[in-house]
Amino acid sequence: MDTLNQIIWKNRFTKVDKSSVFYENWYRAGIEKLYCLLDENKCQFLTFNGFQRKLQIKCNFLQYYCLLSAIAQHWKDVIKLPHSQESTASTTDIDRLSYKTIYNLLILSKNLPSPTTDSRLTACCFDRDKRRLIYSLPFPVIK
Repeated sequence: MDTLNQIIWKNRFTKVDKSSVFYENWYRAGIEKLYCLLDENKCQFLTFNGFQRKLQIKCNFLQYYCLLSAIAQHWKDVIKLPHSQESTASTTDIDRLSYKTIYNLLILSKNLPSPTTDSRLTACCFDRDKRRLIYSLPFPVIK
């Protein structure tokens, strides 16, 4: 299911105070799906001023940002993914994904810093393969 085509209104993933959101005047203006709130050029949410210019809707900024904060975090994460990873994630059937695959997608989509011990291990003449073995030690122990 493509995240950008998700319906915003009365959806269990867009809630304010545990209640689904529905702004009737926005719905009548044509705002129905998540992509309506995005800036096509930057693949991010419109600013409040950009939203008002694009859709010509009169509202206050609290109402707009309240809706943005009500959107589920996993939808926001998919929007932030680079385009190539987004297409892979959206075309994969989520029921067939293992936890390991999901975890790897999340880890690859983030720019994580190297471990803090990396520079110390390098200074102690541990090459990249040995460091990788050291970092993988907790995983066999847990299983």
